[in-house]
Amino acid sequence: MGRGCLPLIGLAIVALGVEWWLARAFGVPYAGVVAAVLALSTTLAVGSLLGIAEARRSLAAPDDDPAAWRDGATVRTEGVLQAAGEAPRAPFSLRPAVYLEYRGWTPDAATDVQVAQRPHWRGLVGAPAILQTAAGPIALWGMPPPRHWPQEQFADEAVHARAAAHLATTTWQRAPEVTSLDRADALAGFAGQPQDGGTQVHLMNAEAEHALGLPVGGAIEPEQLRLRLAQRPWNFAERVVAPGTRVTVVGTYRALPRRLEVGLSPLTPDHAVLLGAAAPLAARNLQTTLFFALGLFALAAAAHWFVYGGGGAHLRGLLAALGAAA
Repeated sequence: MGRGCLPLIGLAIVALGVEWWLARAFGVPYAGVVAAVLALSTTLAVGSLLGIAEARRSLAAPDDDPAAWRDGATVRTEGVLQAAGEAPRAPFSLRPAVYLEYRGWTPDAATDVQVAQRPHWRGLVGAPAILQTAAGPIALWGMPPPRHWPQEQFADEAVHARAAAHLATTTWQRAPEVTSLDRADALAGFAGQPQDGGTQVHLMNAEAEHALGLPVGGAIEPEQLRLRLAQRPWNFAERVVAPGTRVTVVGTYRALPRRLEVGLSPLTPDHAVLLGAAAPLAARNLQTTLFFALGLFALAAAAHWFVYGGGGAHLRGLLAALGAAA
């Protein structure tokens, strides 16, 4: 547990005690539940001030000085992204990519109750990468989370031939049924540890195998797959980070060999490759954090007014109305 969490835990305990005393003093019904909810709202609102302080620090120093980097530390730096070698091509747009996430999916008329049951195939591709910074080039290892990159969707028939060619020439792994590729984080277990050899992950769920007539390990001609795709309203989407893009990287610095590890893993939630220079990103982050904090304070104030306003009359009125409706 990080040290930054300890003040929030202490604040939550104090807030819970204060709210419990107030709820009892006002004779509020369900005092324990009400106190817990109000204490949580107070903790989140005050805790957002820590986010504002961190965002202000990032704005003051958006790009960490490479001379101060230490092995194992999380650092932030900007530069121009390049592939160390030939860049792979995105399957639908055929754009060159250093990092790529793509997916194809279609409704299943028989079982389309939730996204996890839809025929779905997906992939992550990361080329061995180099970041050209003001202090010189540095290698990037690992596959960063794709959620920060804009997504482009394709639904026209012209892309079917490209999708069919990719399906026919790619080795697919069976997707874990419990996740069915519904979240990018589900791929983290397949991406492996950060490495300089790049990432190639291509997963398909059982529903997609059936819809395409493509068993894992089997072979099929691209034209047959194109005809299969034409039988359903397939959707295709890509997130591409192209060579030559200016990015801001948040990753773990390693001295031997010198590199930044940027991993798609729950263990490294701060790691990211963000599109754009560090200073504008820090300014936007501060603005977003301020709006978020204002919203939390407004919700906390409204909750306290509703519970304690008029000596608790608002809450009692709501509970009476719910009781009458029942």
